[in-house]
Amino acid sequence: VNKNELTLSSDVPTRTSYDFLGWSTSSTDTSATYSAGGNYTSNDSVTLYAIWKIKTYTISYDANGGS
Repeated sequence: VNKNELTLSSDVPTRTSYDFLGWSTSSTDTSATYSAGGNYTSNDSVTLYAIWKIKTYTISYDANGGS
Protein backbone atom coordinates (compact mmCIF):
# COMPACT_ATOMS: atom_id res chain seq x y z
CA VAL A 1 0.00 0.00 0.00
CA ASN A 2 1.42 3.37 -0.99
CA LYS A 3 1.37 6.00 1.70
CA ASN A 4 1.67 9.68 0.98
CA GLU A 5 3.82 11.93 3.11
CA LEU A 6 2.04 15.24 3.55
CA THR A 7 3.25 18.51 5.02
CA LEU A 8 0.89 20.71 6.99
CA SER A 9 0.85 24.44 6.39
CA SER A 10 3.22 26.35 8.65
CA ASP A 11 0.58 29.09 9.02
CA VAL A 12 -0.69 29.17 12.60
CA PRO A 13 -4.41 29.91 12.93
CA THR A 14 -5.57 32.45 15.52
CA ARG A 15 -8.53 32.51 17.89
CA THR A 16 -9.19 35.30 20.37
CA SER A 17 -8.23 34.32 23.95
CA TYR A 18 -6.77 30.94 22.91
CA ASP A 19 -3.32 29.52 22.13
CA PHE A 20 -3.04 27.16 19.16
CA LEU A 21 -1.46 23.85 20.25
CA GLY A 22 -1.51 22.05 16.90
CA TRP A 23 -3.65 19.55 15.00
CA SER A 24 -5.30 16.26 15.93
CA THR A 25 -7.51 13.68 14.25
CA SER A 26 -10.12 13.97 17.04
CA SER A 27 -12.14 17.07 17.83
CA THR A 28 -12.18 16.13 21.54
CA ASP A 29 -8.40 15.84 22.03
CA THR A 30 -6.72 18.24 24.45
CA SER A 31 -3.20 17.72 23.11
CA ALA A 32 -1.98 17.96 19.55
CA THR A 33 -0.67 15.10 17.46
CA TYR A 34 0.73 17.29 14.67
CA SER A 35 2.26 20.77 14.71
CA ALA A 36 2.00 23.53 12.11
CA GLY A 37 4.52 22.77 9.37
CA GLY A 38 4.80 19.16 10.53
CA ASN A 39 4.59 16.03 8.40
CA TYR A 40 2.27 13.06 8.53
CA THR A 41 1.91 9.95 6.44
CA SER A 42 -1.45 8.60 5.35
CA ASN A 43 -3.15 6.71 2.58
CA ASP A 44 -6.64 7.57 3.84
CA SER A 45 -8.75 10.70 3.99
CA VAL A 46 -8.00 12.47 7.27
CA THR A 47 -9.83 15.31 8.98
CA LEU A 48 -7.60 17.39 11.22
CA TYR A 49 -8.98 19.55 14.02
CA ALA A 50 -7.30 22.58 15.55
CA ILE A 51 -6.50 22.04 19.23
CA TRP A 52 -6.82 25.16 21.39
CA LYS A 53 -5.95 26.02 24.99
CA ILE A 54 -7.69 28.95 26.61
CA LYS A 55 -5.29 31.66 27.76
CA THR A 56 -5.14 32.38 31.48
CA TYR A 57 -4.25 35.68 33.07
CA THR A 58 -3.30 36.82 36.56
CA ILE A 59 -4.65 40.18 37.66
CA SER A 60 -3.33 42.01 40.71
CA TYR A 61 -4.94 45.12 42.18
CA ASP A 62 -3.20 47.82 44.17
CA ALA A 63 -5.85 49.52 46.32
CA ASN A 64 -3.33 52.29 47.00
CA GLY A 65 -4.12 52.29 50.73
CA GLY A 66 -7.85 51.59 50.23
CA SER A 67 -9.75 48.49 51.20
